[in-house]
Amino acid sequence: MKKFIPLVAGFLLGLSNPAKAEVYKYRELNAGMSGLNPIGNYHNPFPGASYLKSTVHTNNLLFFETQFGIALPTILTMKVCTGLDFDTVRLSLGFRFWPATYGPQIEIKSKNKSIIMSYEISAPGDFPFSNHHLITLGVRWKPRIIRL
Repeated sequence: MKKFIPLVAGFLLGLSNPAKAEVYKYRELNAGMSGLNPIGNYHNPFPGASYLKSTVHTNNLLFFETQFGIALPTILTMKVCTGLDFDTVRLSLGFRFWPATYGPQIEIKSKNKSIIMSYEISAPGDFPFSNHHLITLGVRWKPRIIRL
């Protein structure tokens, strides 16, 4: 009986969803415009760019993604997203930690490269980036695996 319980637990774990999750790693190059406010006021819009490493965990139709890397003018950036993963497109809602923004993101997938677009707004409040809008367009590709 003592050997049967770990065997059944291992079998059930093998059938569970976390064991079926797939992980994809990407590199991403983005460019965008920051400081826009479509409601009327423009907060001195300025361009920006970033180079990110992304990890996507898919589980059937759902996915969770983390992105981190270097950016101009903020030096560092990090973002998490969750959403739906279809055959040729990923739709998600993301949250960027600096500057603190959130918004939808869409990725149009192909075999080795993808186009990714996002529109983000800052959280309302009285901090320096209130009513701040960020629009990005990027290219995402799978890193090459070099075997020695």
